[in-house]
Amino acid sequence: MNKKLIIIIAAVLVVGGGVAAFLLLGGEKETPIVRTEHILEQPFVVNIKESRSLMKCSVTVVLNTDTISEDDLALMNARMYDTILLTLRDSTEDDLRAIDLSPLKQKIVRALNERFEFESVMDIEFTSFAIQ
Repeated sequence: MNKKLIIIIAAVLVVGGGVAAFLLLGGEKETPIVRTEHILEQPFVVNIKESRSLMKCSVTVVLNTDTISEDDLALMNARMYDTILLTLRDSTEDDLRAIDLSPLKQKIVRALNERFEFESVMDIEFTSFAIQ
């Protein structure tokens, strides 16, 4: 009985080790996402909601270029400006003066992806940001 138990345990270990090696070393590999930074050349100047202050910022949009072509990107440029501008205008001074701008950035990314009906916009980066 001991020999049978040892053989069964050894077989399970060999099969388990083979499956683990396959998954860790040779399983399906994901294709890397190609990221492109699209610099919006004109800065945004916006009246801040419920405030007398103005905000000026420059934005770079980070895109997954596997799902969008350069030609499409050129056609989308004006709609990108419009979507970002409307999102910024809907932000309060407290939103804009926050130390962490991640919620605002996520809101802009969601708005852009909804506007274009695909998930190509991965992130946005503020390259300049000032409130007066």
